Amino acid sequence: VSGTLGGTGWIAGNVTLNAGASRIDLQGGANGGGNNLALTSSNAGANAIHTGAPITNTAQFTITGNSTLGGNVTTSGNQTYAGPVVLGADVTLAAAGAKIDLQGRVDASGYNLGLTSSNAAADAIDAAAAITNVAQLTVTGKSTLASGVSTTGAQIYTDTVSLGGNSNFAGSSLGFGNG
Repeated sequence: VSGTLGGTGWIAGNVTLNAGASRIDLQGGANGGGNNLALTSSNAGANAIHTGAPITNTAQFTITGNSTLGGNVTTSGNQTYAGPVVLGADVTLAAAGAKIDLQGRVDASGYNLGLTSSNAAADAIDAAAAITNVAQLTVTGKSTLASGVSTTGAQIYTDTVSLGGNSNFAGSSLGFGNG
């Protein structure tokens, strides 16, 4: 599958879109209808997988490849980003009681980023690489950060932060909650 979907896509059943070396462009986002959504592309472009609006009402959400997110992602299950993520708007990734796994670097492109999970694990929100170029970062839930975080504004952490490696925090202010 390769191509562009304008307008909100409604998903009936678990869906996997594999574009091979082509791109996936969900201009209107997607309503998962409580189902899983997996998007895969081996295209080298930063926007090989592009969402232009929110991904909502989705169980598990998986991106494999380079991605540009243009809207919030709300799931009841895990969110996995296996590749670099670039933001095209202010974005909040909300995984309810599940986990958020950021396996590649995140370049927020000057936008705000929110990461939210109520999962009890220390790595409920797991960033394996740097999170950079963020206006303001808000992390709601337990997190493990393996690399640096740089913001031009505040960094707010509401729960325990574990370091998975040498981590540098650079921003106008840092706020830590529990832990």
